[in-house]
Amino acid sequence: MHVDIARLGILDQTLFVANALLDMYLSCALLDKAQEVFNNFTVKNVVMWTSLITGYVKVGLGEKAFQCYKEMQDSGYSPDTVTFICTLKACSTVGAARRGQEVHAEIERLGIFKKDVVVGNTLVDMYVKCGWLTKAREVLDEMPLRNVVSWTALITGCVDCGYNEEALQCSEEMQLEGVIPNSVTYIGCLRACGGSLDVETGTKIHGEIEQRTLFKNNLAVGCALVDMYAKCGLLSRAQDIFDKLSVRNSVLWNALITGYAECGYLNNALYLLGKMQQEGFAPDASTFISMLKACGTARDIDVGSELHAAIKKRRSLECDPFIGSSLIDMYAHCGLLSKAQEVFESLSAKDVIVWNSLMTGFLENGCDEEALICYEKMQDEEIMPDPVTFVCALKACGIMKALSKGEEIHSDIARCGNLEKDSIIGNSLVDMYAKNNSLVRAKEVFDGLLCQDTVSWNSLIAGYVQHGEGEQAIDCYEQMQMKGMFPNSGTFILGLKACSSIGAMGKGQAIHVEIERKGLLQNDILVGTAVIDMYAKHGSMLLAYEVFNCLPVRNVISWNTLLTGYTSLGECEHVIELFERMLEEGVNASWVTFVIVLNACSQMGLVKQGETYYKCMLKDYGVTPSLEHQICMIDLLGRAGYVDEAFSIVKKLPSFLDPSVWHSVLGACGRLGNSKVGNEVFRLARHIGRRDSSIYGLMSSIYVAGDISEETEMANLPKAPLDFLCFPSTFWWNDKYESFSSPLFQYTV
Repeated sequence: MHVDIARLGILDQTLFVANALLDMYLSCALLDKAQEVFNNFTVKNVVMWTSLITGYVKVGLGEKAFQCYKEMQDSGYSPDTVTFICTLKACSTVGAARRGQEVHAEIERLGIFKKDVVVGNTLVDMYVKCGWLTKAREVLDEMPLRNVVSWTALITGCVDCGYNEEALQCSEEMQLEGVIPNSVTYIGCLRACGGSLDVETGTKIHGEIEQRTLFKNNLAVGCALVDMYAKCGLLSRAQDIFDKLSVRNSVLWNALITGYAECGYLNNALYLLGKMQQEGFAPDASTFISMLKACGTARDIDVGSELHAAIKKRRSLECDPFIGSSLIDMYAHCGLLSKAQEVFESLSAKDVIVWNSLMTGFLENGCDEEALICYEKMQDEEIMPDPVTFVCALKACGIMKALSKGEEIHSDIARCGNLEKDSIIGNSLVDMYAKNNSLVRAKEVFDGLLCQDTVSWNSLIAGYVQHGEGEQAIDCYEQMQMKGMFPNSGTFILGLKACSSIGAMGKGQAIHVEIERKGLLQNDILVGTAVIDMYAKHGSMLLAYEVFNCLPVRNVISWNTLLTGYTSLGECEHVIELFERMLEEGVNASWVTFVIVLNACSQMGLVKQGETYYKCMLKDYGVTPSLEHQICMIDLLGRAGYVDEAFSIVKKLPSFLDPSVWHSVLGACGRLGNSKVGNEVFRLARHIGRRDSSIYGLMSSIYVAGDISEETEMANLPKAPLDFLCFPSTFWWNDKYESFSSPLFQYTV
């Protein structure tokens, strides 16, 4: 037809024919042909320009569309309302908010904004899709006339950006203005309820939908209801709505299956997956991704393996990098790194997301070195790292104390532009330098961040606390508040640790007051435990106990913290009393609890009670006795004078991982003057081959206590190192005075 029109010479005579021909090519997505017609026409009008802009927008070529808009203006043509609407849509497709602002300014200049609600709605939609919610709200507030489309655009944008409460607030404002929600509004509000787990508001919206009979006639609304109830954990309601819908699609099935999977009902989800396929619906990638994620969270390798087998039967899914990434995540969460690596190797296309999944899997399983090897291999294969890659690599460097490698990665980040100023990467850099005790560099990176958020401050404070710079940590904490930043639970815990490290109880109490004011003591057990620990470390057990009793929920960590406080002050009778109360309240004792309690029994000389606790550890509480518990029993028996029994435990140990094992028995022998057992322990300690000069001082004490000729006995023992001189009760090593102490208990020899 185009050929016939050209042959007849009509094309050059009428704009109407040219516009129709242009529309025909654009509707068929033949953009090159459309551009050719446009270029060959000598006289153009605003309709032709707008048609071309619209065509580029429809196929997602926003940059090209905006370029046409600029060329149109440069050629002297004034855009009309439709042109502006199409150009704003072009800005939306590529997230070009700045260009959208230019168009907005032109619309304001021409006075179109206040006359046309569609232009206003498009402006709101453009800012929303570019993530500029504040600007979108400004535009909405300035609109002389707002309709359901205006409000729905803002509500949907808030939900897309994760501002669920704000979305529901907008919905309330809209209805106060007398604007009635449509089905799209309800879908946005239900998504907000699901995202914020606000089942009360969701149920209310459900009632409105039922009253307006939107539920039975609109499958999208039905899907949103199922998804909302499933996300809120009300699976029976989700199932009920699902069963009532006569028409179903893959989206509806996916919503229900994902709900069951994310609530931990993986077998139900697997059953529904089979039923979905029986009814002729093929599960898509999102179905499998949701289920694999749930399997990883639940560590359910059986269901995960079944899903993997189902994926293998569908070649299109097996090659999907998102599916591959989810499989790697699932196997890594289940601790099967070899299977995760198998999946990785089987993928023909490995993009940055797949590499990131493998790196994250290594980190989760403590394989930090392998995570860094992954990073290096990525570079060898010329895969461009993204922020997640850099965060993983920096985390590995922090854990491994690999400062030089961390500095290399910092250089890689710098070469990528201004990424180091990005808050997520910047925070990871601060954390990496802080963990490597490079606090000056950590502060430099921190100062260079465009946005210093709570995570940034916490990373820096944690670095100071970890490396004993309590004063600096508290100074940071105070600066953070002066700059208007709100501390979170992590900040408070770090602040309390800093106060404990420098004995600043006054400041610790001030932090406690702030915690009380925010209601965190009632809602966050970790914060409550940190307050107990702060008071205990300052020796204020009355205050520690008071806070402990105020906690609505007490776990084994909070109990252990209180028990440790009493032990450190030698108030062991309180330890035994509290331990019995802990058991009465049904709290399961941990291995740490038994170390504390056995140590208390040792200090109080409660041999029989200590033996009873030791014997019931495994039988009643499932705690396998470890070296630490055996050391406590050795000390308990030794202190009570049962050195032969203590030594019998020593001889059964496979190896001496801690010198305190023989220190304990030698100390007991010294108190009792038992040179026979002392000699055996001494020779055994020497046999291990570990260079521990302190045993000579302990043996000297034994001979003095037993009134045995030191010269006679010492002549038969191997000689001590030359830099060691032994005296009863104390010793000098390299001209530096040392007192004997064990990591678990202290006593005077």
